[in-house]
Amino acid sequence: MDSLIQIITEFCLDRNIIDADNASWFMYGIAKRLSTILVSIPLFLVAAILTSLEVSITYFMSFAVIRRRANGYHAKSWINCLFMSIAIVAVFLGLIYPALNLSSSCWISIVCVLLVFIFAPYDHKLMHFTPEEYSVCRHRSRISVCLTVLLALLLYLVGLDSIATAVVAGMATAVFLLCLGHISDWRKKT
Repeated sequence: MDSLIQIITEFCLDRNIIDADNASWFMYGIAKRLSTILVSIPLFLVAAILTSLEVSITYFMSFAVIRRRANGYHAKSWINCLFMSIAIVAVFLGLIYPALNLSSSCWISIVCVLLVFIFAPYDHKLMHFTPEEYSVCRHRSRISVCLTVLLALLLYLVGLDSIATAVVAGMATAVFLLCLGHISDWRKKT
């Protein structure tokens, strides 16, 4: 996949579609989108097998809202991403999701909000956030996690417990990856 990304990047550079200064950012974006496409289909199938179609859709929507703004750990290759993602989805939807209720969801939501406020966004080594971009992502990730928690609470209030729980599980998965990114960086530095 790396060679495909390099070919696409060189094509865009040769035709002045992107500036050389933005090549690493462009490569990161292409890699992220290609791996997302390659990983999403089997992940969704695993999620649907473990839960239901509605829960799977809600889980991934909640996950995507937080992940897009807070970022987090990225595997070094799409195949590692695939296997790691399947394992994480299996744990969060197969083990954690069935154990969640209103009380545990509230506690998990509080922890998620605190972790996002402290650690988001994760500045991946290939992203090169400017201070302004970092500030915008920090603000958006905080708003997103707060709105996600409010949505989960509203869903619980109207009796849609399984959907509310899926929202919390998706948010918790994204926050887990946010923390894993920081832990990974910390381990490399020590």
